[in-house]
Amino acid sequence: MVGDLAYAIIVDPKGNNQLYRPGQTVPTLGVVRSVEADQITLEGSDGVFALKLAPGPTDTPTTARTPVPTRSSGAVTPARSLRVRSESESSP
Repeated sequence: MVGDLAYAIIVDPKGNNQLYRPGQTVPTLGVVRSVEADQITLEGSDGVFALKLAPGPTDTPTTARTPVPTRSSGAVTPARSLRVRSESESSP
């Protein structure tokens, strides 16, 4: 969240989340230096680095939809049956 009071919510690998403001220490990461709309900058023992904003999980699973063929509204002509004539039958 950025505005008059900037803060970031960081979720750890166990799924726990915590709110941090600039100047606070994030365990195992370092001190929060700045919070921007798309990232949080920290300073740790390895130097300065940024955590980029990740999209949140969705509550509704998304699935690909397969189009369903539709029938035309016109009348359907029934199929004609074909009959093979035997040699003993006469032609009409």
